[in-house]
Amino acid sequence: MIFEKLVIHDYGVFGGRVDIPLKPTSPDKPVVLFGGLNGRGKTTILDAIQIVLYGQRANVSNRGKLSWDKYISDSMRRSCLESSISLDFSTENEHGVQNYRIVRSWEKKKNSVKESVDVLLNGKPDRLLSNQWDEHIESLLPVRIAALNFFDGEKIETLADPEKSSGVIRAAIDSLLGVGLLERLHDDLNVLIKRGIETKIEPISNDEIDSIESQLISLDKSLDSQNLLIANRNAQREVTRARLIEIETKAKVLGSEQWENRGTYEKQLSDQSDKLRSLEAELLEVISGSAPLQLVNDLLNQALDRTQEDAKTLKEKAFSDEIRERDKKLLSLIDNGSKELVMKFIDSDYKSRESVSTRTVLFDDPEHICSVISDVQTLIQIEDGVSELLSSHQIVEREIIEVTRVLAKVPADNAIIPMIEQKAELRGELKRFDEEVLSLEESAASTLNSIQRLKVRRSKIFEAEADLQVQSLNEKRIREYARAAVQIVDSLAEKTVQRNISLIEVAILEKLKVLLGKQKMITDLRIDPNSLEILISTSKDIDLPIDRLSAGERQLLAIATLWGLSSVSGRPLPLVIDTPLGRLDSDHRLKLVTHYFPNASKQVIILSTDEEIDTTLHKKLKKSIGLEYILEYDDELSSTKVSEGYFLETPNVN
Repeated sequence: MIFEKLVIHDYGVFGGRVDIPLKPTSPDKPVVLFGGLNGRGKTTILDAIQIVLYGQRANVSNRGKLSWDKYISDSMRRSCLESSISLDFSTENEHGVQNYRIVRSWEKKKNSVKESVDVLLNGKPDRLLSNQWDEHIESLLPVRIAALNFFDGEKIETLADPEKSSGVIRAAIDSLLGVGLLERLHDDLNVLIKRGIETKIEPISNDEIDSIESQLISLDKSLDSQNLLIANRNAQREVTRARLIEIETKAKVLGSEQWENRGTYEKQLSDQSDKLRSLEAELLEVISGSAPLQLVNDLLNQALDRTQEDAKTLKEKAFSDEIRERDKKLLSLIDNGSKELVMKFIDSDYKSRESVSTRTVLFDDPEHICSVISDVQTLIQIEDGVSELLSSHQIVEREIIEVTRVLAKVPADNAIIPMIEQKAELRGELKRFDEEVLSLEESAASTLNSIQRLKVRRSKIFEAEADLQVQSLNEKRIREYARAAVQIVDSLAEKTVQRNISLIEVAILEKLKVLLGKQKMITDLRIDPNSLEILISTSKDIDLPIDRLSAGERQLLAIATLWGLSSVSGRPLPLVIDTPLGRLDSDHRLKLVTHYFPNASKQVIILSTDEEIDTTLHKKLKKSIGLEYILEYDDELSSTKVSEGYFLETPNVN
């Protein structure tokens, strides 16, 4: 199993949505290192992983005796009514890699918190997994096994106490070896024995058989009557349905639809008539002004063109005498050599101007006439709208004709009302038949169910009578076998612990030697099969009381215990450790960093303060770190943000 991404939304010190990728970058870099001062959210991350997986079964911090609703409500951001945690992780089984996303969300109600669980498998929502997640997670990562993989420094100190470590070892052995299942089987067998002793076989009465047979005869007759009545009502219903279809067809041909919508058509005719009258009034108002002049607009354009020509002709006539006087003076000033050429130009120009100045003039004052025509055309443009009104008038007239044509097809009341009334009567009959048939069918179904129940009861009585003679023997044999099974289960549980506890001893001793590095100091480690207390021996085969070890050595023993138990489980599970170094001295811390963290699992998530994984230890661990994060508190947002990096790479860290 590999945790790929954790998303915390408005939970604990994390405000808004906080996405935290967790998947190691490569197999040789299994460590995901979080750095954060106290109160920055390290423990919240540890709790969030357990909560999203196990809900209220999670072994979270600071819950105390709080109810689950109260604990979650207190953990949600104060200003938020909704909060959620989601975890993406992958596992591998015989079907290949399976990708999960578990989303656990909460909504604050008036006096409670509503919790929802949604599971996606390979990207698709899975309702069955969502409803049965508590059972399914036990097949992936049992909650009792999780205690070996999710822990904090305080738990390490607890395990360092020999009297308290036995409880963790007991839970781990029960879960790893299945002893807990054997204990439940022992209890179930005792319940079976007690139930068999208390069970009494009642004698079978022939009176009950006679009563059942009598009831079956009566119910069969009732069922036949009901089925006959159902067939009769169905036939009547079909006749009524055929009559209804016939009347509906006739009414439709006669125009029932037009008759039913007559009011709508009459309303449309009235509205369109009002609209037509309004358009005609607008047209009268428009044509009473200058609009009729649009009929002579082409003549006005022609007249406008002629005024321009007449203006040009009058201008040429007025200018002709002045041109001739000027040309005489000009010729008198030119020498004889150039005069002939100038005379030819002047004669040509006279002829060109004469063609214009000799034209007939229609308007004596063309400029005034041009101004009047322009004013008239401007007025025509201002009041132009007749064409649009005429177009609207035609459209409304056509709609009135169409509605009138439809109304003409509406049949008379005395022709259509009898058919309408007959249709309503037939529909009422059809509805009554439908309700009666439904009631009869429900009654028949009830009778049939009663017959089947009586037949089943009769069969059971016959079977019970046949088995009555052997049942006493079976009960006796079951109790004897159950008593023998109880002894076998007790023996199997004891032998299972005895046979496998040596594997656990070897695993813990191996991990302890790796961490302590004192190969000659501790040569043997044993677990008492009854008390499950750990016993160690020195090189001289002398038992060494655990309380003789230093506080740091006892913590290393506790870590070795967890490491060994986890390795025996055979489950490649992630390891999440909060404030892992506790009160260890520098030598013991170095052993954890160099030997335990890089090798404890394929994914090791460490939540550390700046005083635990310091500069020296960070350098030792660096080659095994795939991801690094720093947890920093934002005073303005009153929440923690997650950034890439670590204390040593973050500026301005005291």
